[in-house]
Amino acid sequence: MNYSGRGVTYMQTRAAYQYGWQMAQDRRYAKRDWGKDVEAELHWAWNQRGPALGWEDAKEAIHEGWNRARRIGRPKALGSTTTNVR
Repeated sequence: MNYSGRGVTYMQTRAAYQYGWQMAQDRRYAKRDWGKDVEAELHWAWNQRGPALGWEDAKEAIHEGWNRARRIGRPKALGSTTTNVR
């Protein structure tokens, strides 16, 4: 399993995962499910933060953080700080 979508470590995607977790709990999104509109809004907001990882490298981690906060599906392995997550 490639957690981040680009073979980077959890430590490299940690901010993305945390962002997804926080946004899933944000009252602006309380009654909304992950979908095209939510993803587009989070994509725009993520890019405004000037992140180290671009959206394409971060979006799977963001979505995983969202899913974990909402207890959706089976959690994916997060990997470690020293090895690629695959």
